[in-house]
Amino acid sequence: MTDKNNLPIHEVHRLKAIEHFLMAERALDSDEPLYDQAIMNCHFGTEMIMKAAIYKAGGTPPTSGADGHNLLKIAQVKIHNKKILHMAMNNHRFILPFWHKIVGAWDTNKRYEFMGLSESDYDDLYEAYTRFYQWIKIELVE
Repeated sequence: MTDKNNLPIHEVHRLKAIEHFLMAERALDSDEPLYDQAIMNCHFGTEMIMKAAIYKAGGTPPTSGADGHNLLKIAQVKIHNKKILHMAMNNHRFILPFWHKIVGAWDTNKRYEFMGLSESDYDDLYEAYTRFYQWIKIELVE
């Protein structure tokens, strides 16, 4: 068993990201899927994996208040005068549509309200979060 208290901070955030995405899967895996709950967990998991990438690169992401949940603010964090997440996304055209879908759908100030999307739109958003998360995890964290 791993002692989570002795892990580097980027690894703690990576593990939290995994947990949020597992919870998102569980929210969708029922006769009556909990779409808003799944998307909220995807958002939190994406926050965590983005923060893990920043910590691993030697930076410090915003962690409290609205900025701590704002993916745009997290992506803009500078490490050695470079916005590593922003630059990485812009250098991979495959990932940009997923990023735009995520930030276009999520409003940090309305995160406790129902999104009211169609099942198809929820599925598309879930796929965008999942692909974006996997890309960051593989390219910048692992």
